[in-house]
Amino acid sequence: MRWTLGLSNGRTFHVVAEHNSVGNVYIQSAMLNGRPLRNPVITYKKIMSGATLSLVMGAVPSQWAADWTPLSMRQIAKDSR
Repeated sequence: MRWTLGLSNGRTFHVVAEHNSVGNVYIQSAMLNGRPLRNPVITYKKIMSGATLSLVMGAVPSQWAADWTPLSMRQIAKDSR
């Protein structure tokens, strides 16, 4: 599957999902602009700069980003001071 989003600044954001199908719904690995994406987070800035998100899909849950935990709102507020 390939998907392209035209951005308001004239750039594009692409998503490529290899092996995507009705049975392959779990992300096995991810790359952003050719570099491994270890956390399931992409910033607005990265999207708007024009980027390619490449996903490899599979039929069973993987360990991709399994140990990731989002920051709490309290931690985000503390870090922004």
